[in-house]
Amino acid sequence: MDTNNNILLIVADEFRYDCQGFAGRAPVITPNIDELAEKGTFFENAYTSIPTCCPARQSFYACKRSESFGAYWNYDITMPIGGLPVDEYSFMRDFQAAGYNTIHVGRSELSPTHDSTEYGYSRHRNTSTEYAKLCASKDIAPPKGINIWEGWTENGELTDTPAGHTAACVIEELRGASLQEAPFFMTVCFTSPHPPYHPHQKFYEMYDKSVKWGGFDDTLADKPYIQRQQVRNWNNESRTWDDWEPIVRKYYAQITELDYHIGKIIDTLKDQGKYENTTIIFTADHGDMCGNHKMFDKHYVLYEDVIHVPLIIKPAQGLCEHRVGRTREYTMHNLDLGPTLMELHGIRPSGRGLHGISFTGVLSGGRSARNEAVSTLNGAQFGLFTQRCIKTDRWKYIWNPTDTDELYDLTVDPWEVDNRINDPECRDSVAFLRKQLLEILCREGDPFCVIGRGWAARKHLEENRKI
Repeated sequence: MDTNNNILLIVADEFRYDCQGFAGRAPVITPNIDELAEKGTFFENAYTSIPTCCPARQSFYACKRSESFGAYWNYDITMPIGGLPVDEYSFMRDFQAAGYNTIHVGRSELSPTHDSTEYGYSRHRNTSTEYAKLCASKDIAPPKGINIWEGWTENGELTDTPAGHTAACVIEELRGASLQEAPFFMTVCFTSPHPPYHPHQKFYEMYDKSVKWGGFDDTLADKPYIQRQQVRNWNNESRTWDDWEPIVRKYYAQITELDYHIGKIIDTLKDQGKYENTTIIFTADHGDMCGNHKMFDKHYVLYEDVIHVPLIIKPAQGLCEHRVGRTREYTMHNLDLGPTLMELHGIRPSGRGLHGISFTGVLSGGRSARNEAVSTLNGAQFGLFTQRCIKTDRWKYIWNPTDTDELYDLTVDPWEVDNRINDPECRDSVAFLRKQLLEILCREGDPFCVIGRGWAARKHLEENRKI
């Protein structure tokens, strides 16, 4: 291990892949994230293994699919469920054992009963608790009568917003005495741009309009019933783009605000002379529907809006033969980041049976071990609804065991409007994707799919025989 190299992991919450300026899709202003992308490796095919906050983050530490250790949905909503078992593997313990000063800033969502210091962090700075005290002392509160769907704008000091306060805490930590001796591994978890969207007015004023999502007018015909129910649950049936446009604009603005604070953090590293010898990662737990298909938040869907995530990595200088630029190689980012960072920084994982695969070679222009992305979902916000999907360059197949399946040809239908699951011309593609999906899930311990454990997976195979 090179003790001169640090790690700064920045994790956003519900950040869509297409809302990075560098992605070249939505007109979102992110100059600091773009600069990081220009100097690092920008992943065009990074995916979350599960688009739900708690299990997505728990998978990151365990380097395993969350279903394999019993984490199916957020432990703090509806039906109670555990988090990452404290005796389960966490790659952060390997960094701690290797001598890294491991610090977590923000919420970890690892467990309802265990603190992140039990998973390998030397210290956890709970910015949510600190921010609540700040709000109480300054009488900061959301406007009365505002719906979570509607959002609002903030005024006052830039450091008096959730993102601003978290960034100020990070900068304070970077300047503190405890981090003056390398190496450190700092994880920063922002709560932005998770709804309700409430950017600072300064950033909201930077936008005069947002661009209509390509799937907004989807009628949801020939799709699972749960999607139409999702629209009804949020009272979105009659809302038009005129209703959604200012909401999406707030989402843009909250991202630009987050980008501003990320820039302040990176500037601090530069001022301290630590930028070059720090591996910097920017990513998110998952995306956000943000009005596309007339849906809000996430849940019950595996559209690109929620499973396709940003991932940028700038390795510390000299760690590898780094090739700057974009890559289309696939990674399941929250499974693969741990093994990648360990290999990159010369640490041997102590865990066994990990589902994550190091993609260190991709940073040098090589190939990934993955040719597809596999994501899962188990519902919970309004009830349980199991889904499993596989995405390739052309196709996305979604297995919905209790309703109709979905198939989208992403080359001609990137917004996933036309469900072609019953198209006779697609029968061979469906059969291949079903078989490949089941093989991966069985190999990676999905209890719903292990054939020897029940009939669900067998029924899945029977559908192929019908084809």
